Amino acid sequence: MTREELVKKYREGDDFAFTILVKSLHPLLRKTALSMRCKAVREPNELYAEGCIGIRKAADKFDLTLGKPFLPYVTAAIRNAMRDYIRKELRTAEWKLIKQGVQVVSTDQIAEAEALLYENMQSKTADNLLKGYSFY
Repeated sequence: MTREELVKKYREGDDFAFTILVKSLHPLLRKTALSMRCKAVREPNELYAEGCIGIRKAADKFDLTLGKPFLPYVTAAIRNAMRDYIRKELRTAEWKLIKQGVQVVSTDQIAEAEALLYENMQSKTADNLLKGYSFY
């Protein structure tokens, strides 16, 4: 049975068809969850669950009349559901830090500070290397 047929049966009220659909997409869910893991989300299982929600939303919204394959559509839906969850978790973590009085900086500010630090280290290293040498 194709994924498109499973989507059709799910829409007709067959919850078992949805279970089969999720099981058929298990490798995709697992791979996507592992590739999108970050510090804000400690467990890939959380992302896996969000991916399942993405599958349900995709199955509800997918247009069967177009004759297009379901896999590319559901792949994007899974990835987007996981990204939304990661964004939500990062915002939550950021607000917790702000409440504790920690100044939150952007990744651009961190990159700029690292560049300045690197430049500063390079110039000090060059100065240290040239100490004791005279150039005439």
